[in-house]
Amino acid sequence: MTALLLSRRRALRLLGLGGLVSLGTACAPIQSPAPPAAPTPVPGAKAEAPKPAATAGPPAAKPTEGLAVKPAGTSVPAASAGKRGGTLTVGRRIDLFNFDPTNFALGNTPMAYTLFDVLAIYDENLRPQPRLAESWDVARDGMSTRLNLRKDVKFHGGREFTAEDVLWNLQRAQDPAVGANTRVLAQTVTRTETPDPFTVVFHYDKPNPAPFELLHLFFVLDRENVDDLKTKGVGTGPFKLAEWRPNDQLRFVRNEQYWDRERPFFEEIVLRVLPDQQTMATNLETGVVHMLSQPSFTEYARLKDHPSLAGISAPPGAQILNVLMNVTQPPFDNKLVRQAVHWAVDRQRINQVAYGGAAAQMQIPFPKGTIGYDETLNAHASFDLERARQLLAEAGHPDGFEATVQASSSIAIERAQAAQILQADLQKIGVRLRIEDSESAVYRQRFLRGEYQMAVHTSNQTNKDPSTIFSALQTYSPTSGSTQYQSEAYSRLISEGATTLDEGQRRAMYRQLSQLLLDEAFVLVVCERPTVGLGSKQVKDLRISHDGFEVFRDAWLDR
Repeated sequence: MTALLLSRRRALRLLGLGGLVSLGTACAPIQSPAPPAAPTPVPGAKAEAPKPAATAGPPAAKPTEGLAVKPAGTSVPAASAGKRGGTLTVGRRIDLFNFDPTNFALGNTPMAYTLFDVLAIYDENLRPQPRLAESWDVARDGMSTRLNLRKDVKFHGGREFTAEDVLWNLQRAQDPAVGANTRVLAQTVTRTETPDPFTVVFHYDKPNPAPFELLHLFFVLDRENVDDLKTKGVGTGPFKLAEWRPNDQLRFVRNEQYWDRERPFFEEIVLRVLPDQQTMATNLETGVVHMLSQPSFTEYARLKDHPSLAGISAPPGAQILNVLMNVTQPPFDNKLVRQAVHWAVDRQRINQVAYGGAAAQMQIPFPKGTIGYDETLNAHASFDLERARQLLAEAGHPDGFEATVQASSSIAIERAQAAQILQADLQKIGVRLRIEDSESAVYRQRFLRGEYQMAVHTSNQTNKDPSTIFSALQTYSPTSGSTQYQSEAYSRLISEGATTLDEGQRRAMYRQLSQLLLDEAFVLVVCERPTVGLGSKQVKDLRISHDGFEVFRDAWLDR
């Protein structure tokens, strides 16, 4: 199983935890994509004028005036040495939420890139690579992106994929009734053009420094098969849905009409729901399943010396463990109370108990290597109970108060572990905390509706462009955030960061935004949540995306 570009230090930390075996390729710091200052040639082409994409097939459309060519890598990845055939069986704790790939519920992560394709996808180094768009041109002023679509793509039902499908999916994502996690990203597109059936131009009303944040998550559904996304999903992806038995098993079969004729390699992928962690591990050890999707770190430690297992990981910072505080629920409507909680929580202990100390310590939502990272602000608050007591007294609660925290061990056991440590820490400053460990569906509804005082939660997509954190995550939304926090300064900084092309200016804006987040303290960032899987060494080339989604397209079984 291929490891995803882990730094040597990170690999050693995870190996020390005992769960990741055979992880070792080095990783350069992740850099956020920035618009080119001048045209950049497609690899292998001369740096003069836009050239056709380096693939067999039709040439790329002529760019709109003023557009600079954005490198597309190779439009179709080089043929892999992968072996065709076999079934991959995956064990996971929770079932699918639905078949809507714009819904980023944890249960949906293995489905998105399996049934559906995106317009472009980030590789491990945040370089966009072609998928349904075989090449593209990005305007120098950041005001438009031209997409040249593949002409050999069919939906699972046999219908041809065209520019009209892109427009329909864009409009769907923009519709507030749909509730797409990509809605704010989609709203950056204010006007479209379709010069021909296989060309789409996205126009923005403000400069867009990160157009690939939308393209990377632009999952294309078949507009003629969206009547019941609770029970089925139809896309253009490498696999088709064959069977779903809720809370038991999900089965995908190879899409024989997939546009990349070399892929996928597996004939079938079977996802089995195994809620009990010990049962999951036993199924892996006995060969009933080939891999485990996001197993507990307790099982990692137990399986550390298993000779036939290997691990994979998303790029660092793919997920972050948070404690959320609803600013409309007393006493958390007082920021001094929220600040007191920040100083009263032992982040290092949560990291040690939940992740064996393997996670990177964080206090701002920008991982190291992104343009939002600031080393000083990332070490803002230490574990200081006396400071916490002082803040609580200033807030008018010298004797503490009672409150409830939502957690869900059925989603991830470390949420309950973090809640227990939070409960013990806050008890020391007089806060009497009650833990509600809810089932995943109940927890999710309370989170979406903001029906909580405190909640232990996990955010994803934090290791890409910082603008995405505030546009795609309800945790940080400036208008409909789960914590209900809103302010003019918060909205302004988010807007400026998302519409400024100069990287230096953006760094300064995200530093100001981090300072605001630490002061208002409605989200307590605890630490990174390493996004990992564990499986047989026979499984090759399976990776986890920057968003924590499994990508089975290139995976194969070396038997």
